Amino acid sequence: MARTLAMFTDTSLCIGCRACQVACKQWNELGLEVPEWTGGYQNHAHFTDKTFRLVRFIEEPGGKPNGDLAWLLMSDVCKHCAQAGCLDACPTGAFVEPHVLDARRCLAYLTIEHRGDIPDEWKPAMSEWLFGCDVCQDVCPWNRKAPTAREPALAPSASLPSLEALLAMDEEAFRARFRGSAMSRAKRAGLARNAALLLGNRGERAAVPALRRALSDPDEGVRRAAAWALSRCEG
Repeated sequence: MARTLAMFTDTSLCIGCRACQVACKQWNELGLEVPEWTGGYQNHAHFTDKTFRLVRFIEEPGGKPNGDLAWLLMSDVCKHCAQAGCLDACPTGAFVEPHVLDARRCLAYLTIEHRGDIPDEWKPAMSEWLFGCDVCQDVCPWNRKAPTAREPALAPSASLPSLEALLAMDEEAFRARFRGSAMSRAKRAGLARNAALLLGNRGERAAVPALRRALSDPDEGVRRAAAWALSRCEG
């Protein structure tokens, strides 16, 4: 059983020293072998001194090369939460049981890191989530105690273009607009795909011209997303 460890932290400040692992009493008490280190991080921004958490990625024996992944939340706070609102609030039901998150269903993964098509069953669940999803963070009772961030670096650098404009961006325009931004992680094709799916969820006929133009997008995934959205807007 392969294991990797990732930290929910600000990756711009992390130096990869593993001091957090050394200090993590719960992880060390598990008595597991040292996990394989991949250098991979997932970035979340909602923290208080009581909600820092570690995540163990588990690859089930006999899984595919990429692994059948589940995320096991290693947090005393989550372990003893009496509300568990995240389980019911998750748009895709990604929390398959208490403290276990199936990343393959998570909109934060699907809209940012996933390449190619988003499964049909999760497209309506995207609703208005263009990039990431914070529903579980919004309903977490611990986050209600977190103060509003005042760090200027966390403020939007500029207003977000319309979905139609995002769908029409070429690679040059995408790099010019999102260079240095976290949104660049989705890549041009990923963000255009997401924009098309959101237009489909809105179901507005005004989006039809932009979606028809996207049928000629150089990326096959964007073209398929536009075709799906057109079926919703024209239907």
